[in-house]
Amino acid sequence: MRLPAEWFLALRYLRPRRSMFSAITLLSVAGVVLGVAVLIVVLSVMSGFSDELERKIIGFNAHLVIDNGHIIRDAEGMAATIGEEPAVRAVTPYVQGRVVSRYQNERTGITRVTTPVLRGIPENLEGAAVELADKVRYGEFDIAGNGILVGRAWAARMQAQIGDTMLIYGPHHMPGMRAGLRRGPEPEGVATDGEPEPPRAEQVTTVSLPDEYVITGIFATGMEELDSEFFLTSLFNMQRLYDLGEGVHCISVKLDDADLVHVHETAQLLRGQLGDGINVSTWMDLNPDLFNAVAMERIVMAVLMFLIMIVAGFGLATTLITITVQKSREIGVLKALGAQDGQVMLIFSLHGLIVGFFGSLLGAAVGLFLVTYRNLFRGIIAEWTGIDVFPPAVYKFPEIPAVIQWDTNLLIILAAVAVCVLAALLPAYQASRLDPVKALRYE
Repeated sequence: MRLPAEWFLALRYLRPRRSMFSAITLLSVAGVVLGVAVLIVVLSVMSGFSDELERKIIGFNAHLVIDNGHIIRDAEGMAATIGEEPAVRAVTPYVQGRVVSRYQNERTGITRVTTPVLRGIPENLEGAAVELADKVRYGEFDIAGNGILVGRAWAARMQAQIGDTMLIYGPHHMPGMRAGLRRGPEPEGVATDGEPEPPRAEQVTTVSLPDEYVITGIFATGMEELDSEFFLTSLFNMQRLYDLGEGVHCISVKLDDADLVHVHETAQLLRGQLGDGINVSTWMDLNPDLFNAVAMERIVMAVLMFLIMIVAGFGLATTLITITVQKSREIGVLKALGAQDGQVMLIFSLHGLIVGFFGSLLGAAVGLFLVTYRNLFRGIIAEWTGIDVFPPAVYKFPEIPAVIQWDTNLLIILAAVAVCVLAALLPAYQASRLDPVKALRYE
């Protein structure tokens, strides 16, 4: 198939006469490949990090959390009102707060005191607003009676096992030594006025013993902070620990659609239905700093990685300027034979288009390969260097998350091609303005 002259010459200038590939061309393509691959990897990992963080937080906290700043006394009535909204799938009241736990490991004899956040939820989780039962990795989801669930990170740190016991101190026990009054023995002696002294009241103390709980399950949410700081028990136990009676702290709400716009619309609707004094918070409202930091890091990393692509574009422009100098005689001949300025400019613009197109496709393939086997490469790097590039203690995830977004990747490819074409315009314009008389004067 015969190609137009512009395409033929653009392809011809990609390689020298005596070899199959040009080192300059390979370097130009390599710059585009590097820019596209790194950008795809970074954006995929950042998107995966954000989505995984969102999934784990929603899985533990539901889409909406409703409270009044104090204690909700009519939890059943409020839950019924919330459940009438068509967008609401499930409603779950809960009590949550800090407690003091005293755990003694019978195998090591070590006793440790920690201050976890204890959440009390209904024993029957059917239709609950939070999906916790499927997060139990050891034991079973049993919070009836004195059963308690602990996080995997806490259990690993304490070397705790299923069946171990611990003591829990809540606000119910915080007075500890409760003051009381009882009549003391009759005093000896008399008062200065001759009257006997009245019997003195003697202050006594009563001890409120802590509650003993049995570890029935160990859960893992995938977030180090939750797995090391949170315990789960029954709603009744937590109400007793906090002396709430039938009251609760919050009501969690799960929606049919987790889309952020839909969540905000439902939250606004519930605020109008529940009236003043009721706070309706979305999962984004509860974690603004965390998600804003992730979004900002994603933008910053995207800008920094895009600069690599810009550098590749400058490299391509330098390559084309070199080619125009080397091919000045050929350009002069073309123009002497009648080639128009636009045709000469098109030749070098097509050169940039071809480099950008194939470099972007190859870069996308490399980027997708790295994203797919990211954790394998992480293990290889850790084995060779002894350095974990994604430590769970820092990033709160056991593995590197990633989400391949095809629309974003397509946009990256198009942007890379556009950068290469724009980088080729200046050398192409200079080539089109070349005077054939000057180009052929010394030939």
